[in-house]
Amino acid sequence: MTLSDERVASLAPDVLPSPSPVKSWWARSWVLPLWAVVLFYLYYQEKPFIGVPPDQIQVSPHPGFGAYYPILLVHMTAGTIAMLAACMQVWQWLRRSHPKIHRVSGRLYVFAGAVPGALAGMTIIWFAPASGKLGVMISVLGWVTTALVAYFAARRGNYVLHRRFMLYSFAFVMNNIWGVFFQIIWLKFHITLDFTYLLEGSRWLGWVINLALVQWWIYRTIDRPVE
Repeated sequence: MTLSDERVASLAPDVLPSPSPVKSWWARSWVLPLWAVVLFYLYYQEKPFIGVPPDQIQVSPHPGFGAYYPILLVHMTAGTIAMLAACMQVWQWLRRSHPKIHRVSGRLYVFAGAVPGALAGMTIIWFAPASGKLGVMISVLGWVTTALVAYFAARRGNYVLHRRFMLYSFAFVMNNIWGVFFQIIWLKFHITLDFTYLLEGSRWLGWVINLALVQWWIYRTIDRPVE
């Protein structure tokens, strides 16, 4: 239960709980690996598009839907913003040392990342291969829904709910990293598996694994104060 401002003001200084010290920006063991993985993923995904003329982009033709490529670019740009902003959102040092940056990156995550990214994704998914389509639709809807719930929870001052749903949203937005991992393993070791099954599995396993890990983390840290 959160103490009211009046109750906190009435307590003696030695009665108030002392906040835990803010660690250095690099001190948490997962910060640098997270940024490294995300930056590698973004480079791997966007390298085929950077500096390449539109008529040479390796994108499957979509007859009757000329807007596919521009909408794909919107989806990729929004996804890039969302993944970078998500790293900033879960970074405790940044949240506690620079709360204004945390709030700005949160708004970028929702309104420049999740919302336009989900709208673009739900548009182009109808023209994507059938394999994995349902898994992608669920992950996209879960992504934007959890992002909006987290945002409005923060606006209402419910930071426990905000933290929970922001972690869920983080799980959804990072799910495609597993797809790239599976693809690299498949190509590197010449695994004799139909690519259809690989695509189907990667569209589901990514966000299911991430949600399971996030839920484990929430249970593990349930007694920690939300700072």
